[in-house]
Amino acid sequence: MTLTTHMVLDAALELWQVKGFERTSMRDISRRLKTSLNELYRHFPEKEYIVLAHYKVLNDRAICEFRENDKGGSAGEKLVQLLETKLRILEPHRQAMKSILQAAINPESKLSPLNSVSQTIRENNTNLFNEWLQDTEQESQTQRLQTATTLWLLNLATLGYWLHDNSKDATNTFRLINKLSAAIDLIPLISISPDGRELIELLNALVPTPLSSSAVPIERTDSRQKSRPVDVVVVGGGPIGMLYASWVKQMRPESSVVVLEKKETPAHKIGESTLSGFCKALRSVGIPHDALQTLFYKKNGLGFFHTSPDNQHLTDADEYILETFDETFQVERRPLDTLVIANARRLGVEVLQGAELLFDRSRIGANDELNKITYQIGKREYHLTAPLVVDASGPAGAVGQRVTNYTDAELPFQTSAIWAYFDGVKRLDKYNWPRKAQFARDEYTQHICFPEGWLWYIPLITWQDAPTANLDSMLDHVLNNGSESREDLESRFGCPSAEITSVGLVLRNDRDDRFADDPRAAFDHYRKKYPAINELLNGSELLEDHYGIGHAYSARRNIRRYAEQVCGDGWLLIGDAAFFVDPLISPGLTGGVATAYRAAVDTVSALRRGTYTKESFVDYAKFTRRLHEALERDNQLVYMSFNHPEALKLVQRFQEIDARRHFEEHESTDYCMDDTNVWGILDDDYQVIQNKLWHLMREYEKDLGDEIPLHDQSPDDYEQLVTAMQSLLENRLQEHLELTPFVTQNTC
Repeated sequence: MTLTTHMVLDAALELWQVKGFERTSMRDISRRLKTSLNELYRHFPEKEYIVLAHYKVLNDRAICEFRENDKGGSAGEKLVQLLETKLRILEPHRQAMKSILQAAINPESKLSPLNSVSQTIRENNTNLFNEWLQDTEQESQTQRLQTATTLWLLNLATLGYWLHDNSKDATNTFRLINKLSAAIDLIPLISISPDGRELIELLNALVPTPLSSSAVPIERTDSRQKSRPVDVVVVGGGPIGMLYASWVKQMRPESSVVVLEKKETPAHKIGESTLSGFCKALRSVGIPHDALQTLFYKKNGLGFFHTSPDNQHLTDADEYILETFDETFQVERRPLDTLVIANARRLGVEVLQGAELLFDRSRIGANDELNKITYQIGKREYHLTAPLVVDASGPAGAVGQRVTNYTDAELPFQTSAIWAYFDGVKRLDKYNWPRKAQFARDEYTQHICFPEGWLWYIPLITWQDAPTANLDSMLDHVLNNGSESREDLESRFGCPSAEITSVGLVLRNDRDDRFADDPRAAFDHYRKKYPAINELLNGSELLEDHYGIGHAYSARRNIRRYAEQVCGDGWLLIGDAAFFVDPLISPGLTGGVATAYRAAVDTVSALRRGTYTKESFVDYAKFTRRLHEALERDNQLVYMSFNHPEALKLVQRFQEIDARRHFEEHESTDYCMDDTNVWGILDDDYQVIQNKLWHLMREYEKDLGDEIPLHDQSPDDYEQLVTAMQSLLENRLQEHLELTPFVTQNTC
């Protein structure tokens, strides 16, 4: 039997009439339909969504019948006709609706007509009412829309009266409707006066900002329109922006924080690998660790293989593992981004999805004046004023691109990336490994390294086939009810998951001559050149369009960049909008969250002082610049270590010691200022050695490159460098041998 929406509605209504809404379970409905519970969940993730579908069917029918039989007249007369039509259609379902009403009066319920989930039904009504008001004397389209919303609220109140009306044949309800007719016609006139306008605005404040208004033409700003004042506007609803907004609300609950996110719902993005600092940040804003365990693939460190054309097998390559500090995860961004948005809303952050900043119609960074922000949802414009605007829009730099310049000046080399997703990759656990590791090798972000760059191997749990409504319900349930098994969640919410593998190449522009001509051909070239890569992917299936982007391979040129200025009068850049280093050693989310926390602390100080000039954020600017430079040096050290397997091990051990020591010294529940010192990278003693090591390796690589072309170089040419590195690092490595578990467990 093929299950249809109407079949589900009929079965549910029959049960609600008899048992009531609360006592009817999804299992009851599936039994009535004689189908499996899983099949029902594939259509509706919760019984509330059956009600919403029922609302929509009945509402659409009422509007359709009204249009067919429209007798004309004033707005009041039209509303009377529409309400009479609605009540006639709803009468057979009155008993069921009474039982549903008990849940619907809860403003947090999905059944509340004021909930954003009911937006489509609400807009179908308000767009109709707006048509009736086109010839009134109201000054603007905004005023007509607000009046239309007021008519909808009266319509809603009338339906509520009808459900409570015990008079015979609901006589009192129809008397009320007829009395309302004349009063309704006065609303457009009342709204013209200032007091009337304020009354209508107060009523409209009950209704959430719509996600879209496709039937409404764009309304441009004019001097008569009011802007809503808030404390902070965040542009970008990714993890960094949402963590920043969440921290501001936690530190100063009275602050009003609005996030403008361009996409209506989170979609796929690259950026899967997390480290301990980021996961700690998630926990600190209330996202449970067991929720992450349920949703995502476990990660317990970083693995590095130094390979060459002579390594026919991955197990032959020199290996170093940076064992875990703390359990972290390989994440898929759509569910992660949905999770942090839902959690931020729980904390009181206002997140507007489908909201695009109109920079050219805004004023940001004007000295001694509030920022004026104009944004668009669907075809309507809205306005905010705020003393501070924070750009968390990542590489897009929605604000940063307009207020500062981005550069890669002084970087010794640029990098570019190409990546794809594969099914059926042979798991590393099935290989025969000569060395010991604390965890299965699939639980490490694996790096296969060679002189031109490296390849990442990241197993993922993908929820891409889960419908958006189902996924939203599942994540909301996980946040509010704790952990369940992944299998139970899949079955209960109709959210299928699967395991795939993310594989990507990152290449040095100064050493690669393939990417610029054809990124996909470059991928194939290095797969053939290095047999260990080919072995890894042998027998797997390339997923041609798993994430709906229209192609199998994605590419990004010239990844590394930084903003010349990260703050100004009334604005800040955080995360990738401030700088991006490289995917290597996963600094994106970890470094980004450090900038978000620093910015949140300084934001709260600014809000308390009431000062938002560039000088107010000078400490943030110094921190961000210092962190970027330190991350770049650390990153470049790793790239330069790919010239020799022993150099790779020495660099990893050096970086691991301070990172592990820093983590152990500052292990706590809440993210704090100490955590912004990513891996202890800003400690003075670390910085001294890091600088010495960087200069040593950089000068050697440059000098050798002047003598021997890259394609003629071999690891033997770097033996002298390895000796010099050992001399520089030997005391430090021996003194802290216990902080390198992979070394100790393989030399016992």
